[in-house]
Amino acid sequence: GATGTNPAANCELWGGLIILGNAPTNLGTGTNIEAGIGNIEGLPATADTRYGGPVANDDSGVYRYVSVRHGGEVLGSANEINGITLGGVGYGTVFEFNEVYVTWDDGFEWFGGTVNGNNLIASFTGDDNFDGDQGWIGQVQFAFAVMAYNGVGSTGGDEAFEFDGDDLAEAG
Repeated sequence: GATGTNPAANCELWGGLIILGNAPTNLGTGTNIEAGIGNIEGLPATADTRYGGPVANDDSGVYRYVSVRHGGEVLGSANEINGITLGGVGYGTVFEFNEVYVTWDDGFEWFGGTVNGNNLIASFTGDDNFDGDQGWIGQVQFAFAVMAYNGVGSTGGDEAFEFDGDDLAEAG
């Protein structure tokens, strides 16, 4: 059962926050209307789960003093819900003073987009505290991470930061 001393026993109690916008990603190229558009990880591929597009200054709202706690969920291999997921969110969005505490996978994960953030806290995450994919080109000022212990989540607390650019298979 859950205890006050082991965060690992307290994740996957809730889902997470998923924010989808119309800012650019590096998913595909060309003049095709679908270039740069994907479906967010963790949810079924439908019109409601699409993100990405040509609007760098896309405004997905104001997210200030949001706390996501005890979340995450594994839906399949390499398909998890993070604490806070931002898919194609643009720099017109206000994203500051937010935290993720004890989650199964990543604390904050950006899938493309241009959104900036400041004063972000990720603690006791099961994978990466902060993860940027698919060409995210925003900035974060003042990020604080507390690494997991006691085998929290998907990898037991992997990296504080992982920014690998895309999800394409390696050529070769």
